[in-house]
Amino acid sequence: MGRAIIMKATNNYEHTVLDNLLKVHVDKLISYAEDNNIEFPVVTVIPAGHVSVMKDTDFPSGMRCAFRLAFRKQYRVYDNVATFQIQKLNPGDLVMLHHDPKFTRPGLSTKYTDKRAFLFLTDQSLGQVFYLGDDTIEYKKYDMYTFNVQELLHGSCNFGYESCYMMIITWSEPKE
Repeated sequence: MGRAIIMKATNNYEHTVLDNLLKVHVDKLISYAEDNNIEFPVVTVIPAGHVSVMKDTDFPSGMRCAFRLAFRKQYRVYDNVATFQIQKLNPGDLVMLHHDPKFTRPGLSTKYTDKRAFLFLTDQSLGQVFYLGDDTIEYKKYDMYTFNVQELLHGSCNFGYESCYMMIITWSEPKE
């Protein structure tokens, strides 16, 4: 089991591919959702659009802890602050291009930088579009894009025929 390989670092984001340990934990989370027919409730996102989201609290605590520990080993994640959710983008769903300038965790903003990662859980198919910064991202399953959550524009839409899934992970890193 090797560490993730950084493949690209431009436009203020990094592209990595998950190591095998994290792939195992991610696959367990997906299998749990599928095996238990867990519904993805539809939520409205600001400024516009809607997606279906399953939050980390929807999973058993043992699965959440195992994923977080594996994630912490690979990335510099501050204590228990990391949160994750799985987003399902059905055909016709969209998240408008936006950034999150007001996203901060109380008491941590002066010592820590808030990071976000988009981890793709399915291969990209026709009609699925994801923007990060100025780039249209082409992705495969297990590709992960990491960036400073307050600075970079991002958005996605699905005008294809198949649903796509991604995990959104947010955490804080000590400022250097």
